[in-house]
Amino acid sequence: MSEFDEIVGALDEDFGDDIAIGDDGFDVAIGAEEIVGGAAQPDGVEDFVEQLMVASGAGLAPGGVVPGVSRQMARLAKGMRTAKEIDPEAVALVRRRPNQRRRYPLGFSRAKPVKAGGNGILRAHPQQIFRGERLFVPSNIAPFFLITDIKIGTKGQMVSDDGVHAMVFSEVSENANVTLDTATVGNSISIHYENIDDEERTFSATLFGTVVQ
Repeated sequence: MSEFDEIVGALDEDFGDDIAIGDDGFDVAIGAEEIVGGAAQPDGVEDFVEQLMVASGAGLAPGGVVPGVSRQMARLAKGMRTAKEIDPEAVALVRRRPNQRRRYPLGFSRAKPVKAGGNGILRAHPQQIFRGERLFVPSNIAPFFLITDIKIGTKGQMVSDDGVHAMVFSEVSENANVTLDTATVGNSISIHYENIDDEERTFSATLFGTVVQ
């Protein structure tokens, strides 16, 4: 994504119903949205792409070439020029795709004690697009559990039914990274486990992964 994808226009004003412009497959609309709008235009600037550049603090390269402006941006600017000829206070709404990645933990900690030989399931519901990459089970409880499955929604992430000892995922283990399926908003992530100790035990875990925003 270009740094110019938050487009210009009128701020804090309501101009009624949105009017879609263009049919080029880009999500562009005119109207009362939370995006930028008909703020005062820079003096002496006629071309809307130039307005975008000036408003963003970037200048034009020699010969009028606009550095860093994507094809999508240029088409948006063209559509906005037409729209502003009709309504000088038109705004642009751009539906941005997720383009930032960050690493976050996802906790599994509200388990009830499981009797010896018993099974349990812990579920978490990420509120952003999330891909699990490293499961941590505290080393003080890992010897007592077997991980029998990890599921994204209803899809299992294990290649067999035999399960994996939780010690593999303790915080002191090495080379235990995984690449799970991506969980979209609304998907649950569940860890299925078995207490292999001869006493009642309580399970907990943390799944680190990449969040896309």
